[in-house]
Amino acid sequence: MKTKETSQCYQIHNNNEMFLFVIIQPNSSKSEFYVLHDNKLKIKIKSPPVDGKANEALIDLIAKTFKIKKRQVEITRGHTDKFKTLLIRDDDIQSIEDKLLELLNSITS
Repeated sequence: MKTKETSQCYQIHNNNEMFLFVIIQPNSSKSEFYVLHDNKLKIKIKSPPVDGKANEALIDLIAKTFKIKKRQVEITRGHTDKFKTLLIRDDDIQSIEDKLLELLNSITS
């Protein structure tokens, strides 16, 4: 179910692009989607924030979760910050949105 808070953590553009607004917490015990916080999706990342390892782990997690290729996920803002904007490209962005809403519902309930 799409709520005001869940819909503010992402935006869809051109019917094939989604901007996802996240906060990452590196050096966690495991990589996982954690909670919605300030209209952003908080994601725990096991990798340390050194030499881009946390960014790589974030892209891996997004690609695996949405069953897309890593090259379809790009960090457009926040390469060295915990606040990041991700760009996800897919011809079937509606299925990505559906999976995201399912994920958000599972972590907020």
